Amino acid sequence: LWKFKSTIKKRSRVPGVMITQYVKELPRGKTTPDFTRKPIALTVQEGRVAIFKAVVNGDPAPTVTWARNKGDTSDPEKYKPRYDERTREHVLEIVNVQVDQADTYKCFATNLFGKAMCTAALSVFAVGFKKKSKDTSKKGGYKRKEKPKKEGEIDPKFWEVMLSAKKSDYERICHEFGVTDYRWMLKQLNLKKKEKEDEQAKVVENVGNMNQIEVKTSGRAEFEFDMKLKDANSQINLYKNGEMLDYGDGTDDSSKHNMKKTGDKYMFSINNLGLNDGGLYQVDVEDVNIISTTLAIPDVEFDGMLKDAKVVEGQDAMFEGIFSGPVPQITWCANDISVEHGDKYNITVSEDKLTHRLVVKNCKKEDKGVYTAIAGIKSSRATLAVDEKKTKQPGEARVQMGEVMELMAMVVQRMVVVMERMAIEDLAEMEEKDVEEMQQGSMDKVALEQVIIIHSHVSVPDDKVHFASGLTDKNALRGKPAELVCKLNTDKMDGVWYKDGNKMTSKDGVVISKDGCTHKLIIQNCKDSDGGLYHFEVNGCKTEAMVRVGDLPEFDPDGLQKFSNPVIVKAGQSASFKMSFPPQASLEIKWFKNGLELLDGGSVKVVKESNHSRLQIKDCLRSDTGQIKIQLKNPFGSIEALSSLIVLDKPGPPQGPLEVNESTSSVLELKWNPPKDDGEIKLSSNIFTDFEQSFSVKPHFKDPEDFMVVRSGNSIRIKINYEASPPPDITWLKNGEPVSPWNKIIHADGTCTLVIPSSKYSDSGVYTIVAKNSSGQASFDIEVRVTDEPKPPGPVVLEQVVYGKVIITWSPSPDHNKDDRLHYVVEEYNSNTRIWRRIADHLLCTTYTTNIQPGQEYHFRVYAKNDMGLSDPSESPTWGINNNKVPMPSTVSAVVTLERPPSILVPLKRHTPPKGYQCYMTCAVRGCPSPYIAWYHNGICINSDNNYYITNTSGVCSMYILRVRPEDSGEYKVVAVNQFGKAECSSILKVKGMTAAVFISMLEKCLPQSPDLHDGLSFVNSHVANNFQHGYVMQMGNSYARACQKVTCRANMDRQSFLCGHRLI
Repeated sequence: LWKFKSTIKKRSRVPGVMITQYVKELPRGKTTPDFTRKPIALTVQEGRVAIFKAVVNGDPAPTVTWARNKGDTSDPEKYKPRYDERTREHVLEIVNVQVDQADTYKCFATNLFGKAMCTAALSVFAVGFKKKSKDTSKKGGYKRKEKPKKEGEIDPKFWEVMLSAKKSDYERICHEFGVTDYRWMLKQLNLKKKEKEDEQAKVVENVGNMNQIEVKTSGRAEFEFDMKLKDANSQINLYKNGEMLDYGDGTDDSSKHNMKKTGDKYMFSINNLGLNDGGLYQVDVEDVNIISTTLAIPDVEFDGMLKDAKVVEGQDAMFEGIFSGPVPQITWCANDISVEHGDKYNITVSEDKLTHRLVVKNCKKEDKGVYTAIAGIKSSRATLAVDEKKTKQPGEARVQMGEVMELMAMVVQRMVVVMERMAIEDLAEMEEKDVEEMQQGSMDKVALEQVIIIHSHVSVPDDKVHFASGLTDKNALRGKPAELVCKLNTDKMDGVWYKDGNKMTSKDGVVISKDGCTHKLIIQNCKDSDGGLYHFEVNGCKTEAMVRVGDLPEFDPDGLQKFSNPVIVKAGQSASFKMSFPPQASLEIKWFKNGLELLDGGSVKVVKESNHSRLQIKDCLRSDTGQIKIQLKNPFGSIEALSSLIVLDKPGPPQGPLEVNESTSSVLELKWNPPKDDGEIKLSSNIFTDFEQSFSVKPHFKDPEDFMVVRSGNSIRIKINYEASPPPDITWLKNGEPVSPWNKIIHADGTCTLVIPSSKYSDSGVYTIVAKNSSGQASFDIEVRVTDEPKPPGPVVLEQVVYGKVIITWSPSPDHNKDDRLHYVVEEYNSNTRIWRRIADHLLCTTYTTNIQPGQEYHFRVYAKNDMGLSDPSESPTWGINNNKVPMPSTVSAVVTLERPPSILVPLKRHTPPKGYQCYMTCAVRGCPSPYIAWYHNGICINSDNNYYITNTSGVCSMYILRVRPEDSGEYKVVAVNQFGKAECSSILKVKGMTAAVFISMLEKCLPQSPDLHDGLSFVNSHVANNFQHGYVMQMGNSYARACQKVTCRANMDRQSFLCGHRLI
């Protein structure tokens, strides 16, 4: 029970997270739980799956549990909590969501030293109602006739709610139903409004003045509208979530549901509100919908009630309510009348939806009264008092002004006397005797008070005192000391330290010292509470700095252990390294080989994710053998981890002399010296008996692929080739756990294959193969993505706003949100060329603008594309000669309405091509009028340089180098200029030296082929591979010449012919 006796409540840096600390002081290196990423509110349809995700941290690692406000989450069939090792996410999966599971869900992270808690709301909309019975004489218990929902379409309820909603609610409703394309939505909404008006005209003469449902200060929910029926006997039905409600005859005000009719005004009300009264309310005349409105009743409490406010006329008054859980929207009332955001009232909601504020602007006497915040069945009230602004009579004002002027003169005169007598220059240290002398003078009590007020607020900085060096921001490590230092130009002055505006002393857990001109504040053991704004003030001069407390980055312990094992590959194969770590903010990741940073490009592939990073080096050379280092860096420091890469290759020739140790009729024993380069394969002996050699090799994998895509339903076959001696034991893992025993593992000589016969989406993950023998262990990760061919985009709409351009807009593919690799492709067909051509690719948005020519017909089609390929196309209507909605009269000059300065849409990327390879750099620029484009290499314009092929087509700027040279390395910059401004972007081109493998390949093509020549080349290849990385070009030439002297050639292969080949480099 000890840990509950001194609990400390504190807020997390993540909004909406509350932390309870069980102990007064945390042990060194230990932390309370906290949320790196908290679960977000969800709105799902009935029968779908709801998934909450959270990422937590803490030391020791916290345990995560889930709960809900009303009900429990213990049923394993409904609630499935789990932990995703790969993403380090704690997940709560709610399968087959029902309406009664709509609630506020809580996530708890607990360890020995504390607990963190946050909430997320789940809203559920019911679908699939039964057809209403024809017998409507008895209200209640019957279902409303619903429009069927087609696959891939938006829920019809969305349109019913939108048709009755105010424009200010459009964004909120779209968010609840997951609609993101507002432009398309508005077009469809206008069409559906026309359809609804035509449908309503069958049963009513007119409908108007619709007020959405809201909770009143009396605790009753109401909504109303004006309606004139064509037939007074038409049946009016009220539904909640499709269930017909009995609203009585309007005579009993105490019944649960009521309808009152006054003239053409209909008002519906719900009394005695409870949590179960939330939902979608609809009123139909016969089978025609008139109004649809949603009542949200969140299950929350007021953590902070409204407080009374008192202001003077003309000032602003603010009321604030804080809730225990997120609430997207509440109702504000002034004197029992609901108010909205506008000129008079400013209504705001915090990002975490916990804090709601109402500001009453420019208060007047009539604004006083009772203000109420209503969230479902909970409410809080406060009063606003508005005092009159006092006005002075003209004569009184003149008298008082004269008194003020006289008083000011007396104050100034007295201050001069005081300042002359003060021995120190700081006015703030006035002695008591000066005050006594003032009291003895002719100054009255008011004058004395004015002197003291002026004296206490006037700060007269000393021009002779200033800071030689001020404070600097500090990132302090948790549990370590931190020091703030500033220096004055004099050692005669003492200053004061402040934290967040509060004066500090050495009693506050810090050490304050002065050494000559240097002033120090030392925090001996940094804690979270030590973070804040510090400043040092002396004689009116001030310097300040921000102190932030945090931790160094950290590696995953298991990942660090795996990473420390060396990676062994053969020359020409690929080597892969992976390091896992917890998700951390502001994390910078770098890879190094032998002290040099490795960047993504060429033969090096670097992948950086939130919880891991991978390095792959393709086509390894012997010279790639060395130390591999990964560095994690954040504002508080950096950490490093080391591994090693060993590249095996054929050994060099053995060194002589060759000796015969023993010779018999059946055995010949030879002895020689080992080669200078053993190819990293340690020979077990330099003696061959019966001409055989024995050695053991640690397992290593041959050219494995680390990523594969499989169509759902097809089999997954992960085939890995390896080399090892003796044969290793093979183990397969998925996301760190052993694979299912139902999966098939096939072993063959030097090959192991994992087979999953019929893949599902759930088979996606990271698969690891582990090979182990007596010489060591090796592992390799393969990411498998199970997906399917994308579904086509929705309808394509064409619109012309500017002459000569057409806007192509389409609805997103149903796979848009669940496939992060999905993008769109647009093709064009016109009556002039009569061929389909691709005009846009890799589009992540759902709109594209292209140029068109008058007098031609155009067709467009849009594809969705992912790793599996293209979807079926969605085709546009024909855009023809008569579709030019923005004609440009020939007698009137064109008016440019889209003038803008240049801007960079897609910047240049870094390139690292090998020497002799081609390079293609590109960027995208826009501006009106079209900007002039200039390319620069290391500050020199290259537009007219024939070594570069430069183009600019429709804003896509390209530069092409046929064969890059070492002198092509450097910074390349694109500058776009028009009369409205300038924009530029730049990148680096780094030319890599030619690899030994490519160099040898070039030599082999130059040399004649003969059996003797092959023996000489074996020596050359080994020597070149050893020395190429060190730049011994001439030594390679000599080695090549020596090799050529030992072979018979059909051509004159002297030193000059080699150097001719060398010049190819």
